[in-house]
Amino acid sequence: MDTSAEKIGICVCGWYYHPDLIRVLREVDGAVADVCIIAHRTVKLSGLRIISRDNVGLEWGAYNHYLTRVWQGGPTVYMHDDTVVGHEFFTWIIALAKQGDIHHAFLFSNPVENAYNSGGHGRCMFMSHAFQKVVLSDGGFWYDSENHGFVSWGHYRDTEPPEGCLHHNAAIHRFMRYLPSVRKRYGYDVNRKLYPPALRNGRRGVL
Repeated sequence: MDTSAEKIGICVCGWYYHPDLIRVLREVDGAVADVCIIAHRTVKLSGLRIISRDNVGLEWGAYNHYLTRVWQGGPTVYMHDDTVVGHEFFTWIIALAKQGDIHHAFLFSNPVENAYNSGGHGRCMFMSHAFQKVVLSDGGFWYDSENHGFVSWGHYRDTEPPEGCLHHNAAIHRFMRYLPSVRKRYGYDVNRKLYPPALRNGRRGVL
């Protein structure tokens, strides 16, 4: 059990740069969190660490870049940037990390959002240090290397993807199938559905 977590990593997939989120990230960065934006769209933001990367694999490509090239240990929140959080969110996350018995959780605004997303999404997740070490040892987060920004509007199968590209939910579906293997091999508590305070997830930039 890791009870030493006083600061958390925040990996943000950058595309929309919602101003309320950026404001809070600036306020907590360096104090209770180490923020890193993996930017899929060029932006100028002072006071935050930004790493530019081509939009390959959507958010899971960004998350894998962070895990394999930036992460230096510790619990992490992976999130989209069309999200709004308050300071209570970070207090809650630090308490969760210190508790030490949950290794992975999908973070939802409410149970309705959980049901709408069939219990899993890439919009906001908590991962322990130990869980991320396992993912690293398994080769990192899988992402569709042929997806260069394709998303389907409406149902994810409503639009035919470009040749060679899978549907835009391919990575989260793969990740959901991966989680039971981690539970089986290590006994980790994964695939939890949690509702932190002061969290509002957006969808395609709309909150």
